[in-house]
Amino acid sequence: MHEKSTPDATYIDFRRGDGPENHEGPYNFVAVSDIYYSTTGEIYRDFYSTEFNRLDRIKQLGVVDRSQTLLSQFQTRSHHSIVAAIMMDYILYRNGFNDKDRKLGIVSGLLHDIATPPNSEQGKSFNRKRLNEETLSEYKLKKSPKILDVLKKHKISMDDVINTIRGNNKIGELLNSKEGVDVDNLSYIAIDYEISMNSYKFMFKDTFELHKSVKFIENQWVFDYPSVLLEFLQTRYQIYEDVYCNTRNRAKEAFLERLLKDVDVPVDTILEWDDWNFDQWFVNKYSKDEFEKYFNNSLAETYFEEVGREYDLSKFKEIKKKYENEDRIVEITKTPRHATNNLVLYKDKVVPLGDISDYFRFRVESIKENYKRLGYVGMFEKVNGNVFSDIRFLKY
Repeated sequence: MHEKSTPDATYIDFRRGDGPENHEGPYNFVAVSDIYYSTTGEIYRDFYSTEFNRLDRIKQLGVVDRSQTLLSQFQTRSHHSIVAAIMMDYILYRNGFNDKDRKLGIVSGLLHDIATPPNSEQGKSFNRKRLNEETLSEYKLKKSPKILDVLKKHKISMDDVINTIRGNNKIGELLNSKEGVDVDNLSYIAIDYEISMNSYKFMFKDTFELHKSVKFIENQWVFDYPSVLLEFLQTRYQIYEDVYCNTRNRAKEAFLERLLKDVDVPVDTILEWDDWNFDQWFVNKYSKDEFEKYFNNSLAETYFEEVGREYDLSKFKEIKKKYENEDRIVEITKTPRHATNNLVLYKDKVVPLGDISDYFRFRVESIKENYKRLGYVGMFEKVNGNVFSDIRFLKY
């Protein structure tokens, strides 16, 4: 067995002349990382025929993925979940966890997004209070006889899976950390970077091999290469700025949420829909033209734009009262965690990344400042092709 393989995932080593033709499928690749695997174990394959396969038909980035501004329209939520499971498998196996714990990690990686609504994040616009992923994951899992049968076959407790998805045990902390860098994060950042990599002038390959440096030390998950973690955090910030918080995408999301927030669609229906079901419903309820504005518009056809920004969040209510109307939305774009509290191995000691006092300090503080700028009061407007609003550049 190759040193990077596990009992259930076979590593495909292209550098040594290996290739998919030498292995059974299915194959899972992330071009910017060292994820080249055939998931050969039953623990993977048994779930592919359950409700998990709905995620094959849900795009990874929802509205963002539907934009023609990006390279790929084909990344799916199932791909992200399988990559997360492979990373869990690899890390737990390399850190000496037993077979039962390793399989719990695989299953939790596969199922952690089982309650993703159609169009991913934007599908939550129906009612964000009802569509809490952690709560709904438990609801969705417990309603699935197929998933329950697979769990019984592999002697895995449903409660253990739910607790792991919520980050409530040591394996769960690897999948769902409270500090912002975990296997879930490592998987989707690598995949989303691959989608948009043409828009970047740099690429640090080691950044997307960060899962190799995760060690279980002193009963804690630790990154043993602080410099690589720093590169990851910088790249992660860049993806947030250019993709997740892209001004045009944020504007579309804001108006889509306003459009859908009071629409009464049963939760069970939403959790059965894939993107195609959602698209058909949307066209029938609104119109084909309205659908095109949100989901098929290109750079040349702009309908929604950010027209103003304020970094002093205390002014939110004042700005909202003054400027929001039928064609304009004011909302706070939340700041993601800067994640510099993640533990690293430095000079043979386990410490938070942000506590390192030497030359890393400047980079850590720079990253914190960058992440702060992702949180602001944004003003978004229906522009219908005219981006020269009278209030554009309110404050940048």
